[in-house]
Amino acid sequence: TALQAELPEALFCGIQRGEELARHYASADLFLFPSQSETFGNVVLEALASGLAVVAFDQAAAAQHIRHGHNGALAVPDEPATFSDAACWLLEDDETLRRVRLNARQHAAARAGTASSSSSSSTCAASAPPRRRSPADAR
Repeated sequence: TALQAELPEALFCGIQRGEELARHYASADLFLFPSQSETFGNVVLEALASGLAVVAFDQAAAAQHIRHGHNGALAVPDEPATFSDAACWLLEDDETLRRVRLNARQHAAARAGTASSSSSSSTCAASAPPRRRSPADAR
């Protein structure tokens, strides 16, 4: 593609799943999330859980999970130059990147515990059969 020709040193891996996806996350230094409309942002949480600093625009799902300078970097919406500036900022200093990546993993772990508990409770409640009032009602 034209983008691959323009960025020959970049890897374009296509869709990845399962263990292969986990290997890609593990081999990355940071995660670039350029979407300005994604409302859930599952990949943002996956990247954070993998200990990756995430660069994203300060809106939608990314803005809910990323604290600029703490667990990632946020760019000004509709200003692409701020996106590349944020990525460069993270890559300029190894200590900053190390700290941000550690915070990313901690944020995702804390979020996963909360999300899992409430999600599991809701799922169990929604799928459980109605409770019978007495053994006699079961007949």
